[in-house]
Amino acid sequence: MTSLFTNLFDGVAYGMLLFVLACGLAVTLGLMNFVNLAHGAFAMAGGYLVLTLTGSLGVPFLLALVLTFVTVGVQVLQRGAVVVDEEQDIVYRDAAGPPAAAQPGAAAQPGAAAQPGTAAKSPDVPAPVVPAGQGEREIAVSPVLLFRFSALTYNAHRIHYDRDYCRDVEGYPGLLTHGPLQALAMAEAARAIGAGTVDVSFAYRLVSPLFDDQGLIVGAVKGTDGRTVTAARDRYGRQTATGTFA
Repeated sequence: MTSLFTNLFDGVAYGMLLFVLACGLAVTLGLMNFVNLAHGAFAMAGGYLVLTLTGSLGVPFLLALVLTFVTVGVQVLQRGAVVVDEEQDIVYRDAAGPPAAAQPGAAAQPGAAAQPGTAAKSPDVPAPVVPAGQGEREIAVSPVLLFRFSALTYNAHRIHYDRDYCRDVEGYPGLLTHGPLQALAMAEAARAIGAGTVDVSFAYRLVSPLFDDQGLIVGAVKGTDGRTVTAARDRYGRQTATGTFA
């Protein structure tokens, strides 16, 4: 019995000591703006665990890890002052399977959201085009525009400029229009109707994929509460992004 209490006391004491050391390292490394390698070790351990469960033990990916959430922060400084403080919440899912062959005679609307892993289908009856209305602006989306925006933002993901890769590997029917490009277009639409550009907050959300052959139409409306609501859609009326200036 004495040995049991001795081991229990020693274990708690060592645990408290390690906890104090970990707190000290976390505070010190945080003040130094230095990467805490312990956090990276836990992240790596989680990645290896998911890989082992799915690859070696055959556990379905959704059971091992439903979704992976990543928050990316970016700050832009000018003369030592923060002028842009951006935070992105990104959701990663399991890789899509090979694209399925289109069924002969199957109809699909150009404005319909395509899902990864399904090949594009030629529509028998095109969806009606909804032209840009009052307060909206249409932006011509082309492979050249997407390539230039990728270069401008240092985005090397091939889904924005390599059509063969999009179709054959990712299973998308066309080139994906960047989310930040839609956000930038929505911000410009808000600025055009008088939304503030200093000390403002812009929150946006991508709600549906947008492909290059579907066009891009953005608009903004001032609300009664002082906020400006923006939105992006394709030329068939399907909304792909929303945003709010406050």
